Amino acid sequence: MIIGGMTMMQAEIGPAREADYDELMRLLDLCFGKAEQYWFAAHNGVRYQRDGVHVGCNLIARKDGRIVSCVGVFPIVLQVGRESLSVAGVIQMA
Repeated sequence: MIIGGMTMMQAEIGPAREADYDELMRLLDLCFGKAEQYWFAAHNGVRYQRDGVHVGCNLIARKDGRIVSCVGVFPIVLQVGRESLSVAGVIQMA
């Protein structure tokens, strides 16, 4: 399988860690063309906090030790009538 021009065997894939926060924010700013640093944190601070829980909702791919891709999958509660349903919502892909 090829992801972003590299095979799965070449990329290390796993959840982001708190120590990945700055690099993750730079990647998102770059991929989404945001001139403002930490745009996602400034405009969607509920999901992009500098802690292990929120950062860990981002699945990242690393190549040569650097983050080269990510997908943010955050829990979202949907209300259907009187029932609540917790689902995973894809917030961004870079």
